[in-house]
Amino acid sequence: KLFVAEGKYAWEILGGVGSIKQWRGFLSPHGYMGKPVLGILHVGDVLQHDKRMYFPSQLDWRKIRRYLAGDWPIPVPPCHVWTGDSMLGTWVDGAIERGAIVALDTEYDPSNRTLHLLGLGYVGQAGIQVSSNWSSASPLVRRLVQSVPVVFQNAFADIPVLEQNLGISYTDYLHIEDTMLEHAVLWSELPHDLEFQASLYSPYNKMKHLKYTDPYAYNWGDVVDTLAAHQSH
Repeated sequence: KLFVAEGKYAWEILGGVGSIKQWRGFLSPHGYMGKPVLGILHVGDVLQHDKRMYFPSQLDWRKIRRYLAGDWPIPVPPCHVWTGDSMLGTWVDGAIERGAIVALDTEYDPSNRTLHLLGLGYVGQAGIQVSSNWSSASPLVRRLVQSVPVVFQNAFADIPVLEQNLGISYTDYLHIEDTMLEHAVLWSELPHDLEFQASLYSPYNKMKHLKYTDPYAYNWGDVVDTLAAHQSH
């Protein structure tokens, strides 16, 4: 039912893309002989060369049982793209009423902080993405962050982008959490990027590789993985 690729050479032989360090804890996007392939670091490599990966590797091995039980990976929740109608206002109303915390993730040009895409989500409901009409979206997003706690992955990157493009300043937020800082407190010796955290905590398969082929799925993956990481912390 499942191939387990333990280490670099097994990963390559079973058709894995990229490196095993990038894909450990995830299923290969291609599979092998019609069956999925789970990437795992080689036990000998962990014990001899990188003992900090001992705990993450334990979680990776447990995914075999989770996969066979049908508990992982689970389908990604739906997400809708706002087209300028009343959808965003309705979504914000629902998030304020039902959301304990909302995850925000931005896609922008790092050279000038021009915002291209904003993803928003909270647990148990479909998400929403905004890619235009920033002036119309601004008062709705401001009302959201003034009413519900927000979680970012690297808030120091996202907050200035939202301020420049939507006019939402730091003082507008009711409360801010940051999964990067949360993870740094809990596991100071491990990487704190979202891709690594998703490999440990996310109930979904990897979506970080979709940045250039499906930017909407990539952005939505960052939103749901940020929520999953925050819940796990």
